[in-house]
Amino acid sequence: MIYLDQDFKYDYMDSIINIEFTNYIESKSNAITGPVIIKFPSFKDKMNGKCNKMKIMQETILKCKECETIEYGGCMVASCYHIGSHETINETYKKISNWADKNKYTYEESSYERYVTDYWTTKNADKFVTEVMVKISKYKK
Repeated sequence: MIYLDQDFKYDYMDSIINIEFTNYIESKSNAITGPVIIKFPSFKDKMNGKCNKMKIMQETILKCKECETIEYGGCMVASCYHIGSHETINETYKKISNWADKNKYTYEESSYERYVTDYWTTKNADKFVTEVMVKISKYKK
């Protein structure tokens, strides 16, 4: 996946409909497909309003020799679909954290949000679907 490190200001529409990222893709003579995915360095900072960095990622149509790419997937995650406005997405992070603790999993600091239904699809925030993912591993006994 192609990616771009950017500042995050809790403006989801600007982060998802991302002119800077679009211009970057076009500068590489490429196009993108599939959902927008954003990686946050710390979901706890994000929940507390302290996150100011993000990595936007998306699949390219063509192989891109000149582009910096990142591998995505190939690991175990706790995943939960958040339905509705991004203003309440912290509730979904709490569900994942509580589930991991209850089931004896450790989780990484970073998280991913995959925007399944978003501003590209609808203006009705109640219909947004966002998959929230956090890498996990089982406690060792």
